[in-house]
Order: sequence, then C-alpha cells, then structure tokens
Amino acid sequence: MDVSENDLPYYHYGLVTVLETASVQLFCIFWTAFRNQLTDYLIFYIIFLLMRKYGGGFHFRDFLPCFITSILSLLGILELLQYIRLEILPCTLISSLSLLFIFLIAPVPSIAEDFTTEELRIRKYKLLHIIWIMEVFIIFLAFIKQKHLLHLFMITLLFTSSIMVAGKIPIFYYFFFIDTATTEIYTLTLHDALPI
Repeated sequence: MDVSENDLPYYHYGLVTVLETASVQLFCIFWTAFRNQLTDYLIFYIIFLLMRKYGGGFHFRDFLPCFITSILSLLGILELLQYIRLEILPCTLISSLSLLFIFLIAPVPSIAEDFTTEELRIRKYKLLHIIWIMEVFIIFLAFIKQKHLLHLFMITLLFTSSIMVAGKIPIFYYFFFIDTATTEIYTLTLHDALPI
C-alpha cells in the first residue's frame, strides 16, 4: 500500500490508537476472566462506551497515564461492586439521577474537539435516546429485583458522570493535556473505548 507523506500522521495515529485500545481491552478481558467478572466487565464497557461516545468527557494526552488510570479505574469499579449493599430503590434512584445529570452536562467535548452548535445538538439528541433506553432497562432491573446489575449500572453511571465533570474543569487539561499535532485529527473513535 502506497501512503502519501501527508497521510502518514493519520495512519500513525490510527495504528497507535488501535494498539493502545487493544492493549487495555485485552488486559481487562484476561484479568476479569481470571476473576470471574467478565460479564460484569462487558456490561460496564458497553454502558460506558455508549455514554462516552455521545457524552464525551476528559481525555489524557498520553497513553501511559490513560492506560494506568483505565486499568485502575476498572479494577476499582469491579472490586467496589463486590461490596455494595444498597437496596433496589436507592440504587435505582441514584442510577436515574446519574442519567439525568449526564444528560444535563453532556456533551463534553475534549479540548481537541471543536464541534459546531449543530453537532453538539445532534450528540445531545442521540444521547437522549440512549439515556431513555438505559432508564427503561434500569426500571426493568428494579422490577425483576436484579440488584447486582443495578449496582453495576449505578457504579458505571457515577464513573461516567465523574469523567464528564472532569472534562468540564479546565485545570485538568492544563495538567494532563497538551495540544499536539495528532489531536488535530482526533475524533471520538477507538480512544473513547478507554475509561479515561
């Protein structure tokens, strides 16, 4: 394949993004399979990925802090899941309020993204649909008294909310994000698969 000199940064960025994302996901899959939490991880990942895709949030500038924070966040969330003992009603309320909070503050573009008002409106509209589907699912889980999945939804939504709040605070970007040449081609793609 013959790649022009001008296109090399795009190919390099794409390859690095795929490798970074794959390394985090493979580590998480192996670790959670070893701990018999693979199903929890996959549910967390799907919920988080949907919210992150349209809700946005904070991004690190480099892979290593992103990798370390992603792994520690995921392991912490799955560990915390084992100790939560909330009843169904408080868990349902916290999950629903988290969804409302996410809707109110989203979308949160990273510092490298420059969306038009129309693009932000479209993201918010798509996020609203996802939120309604999740809310129906949360109510269903409460109805069938599925505490474990409700706890997983609650923790995932609280975590997603915190990343969005961090994305709204400029001081985080001052310490953790520097606009480099690769951020010019940044879009919400595979990098959003990483929790941080």
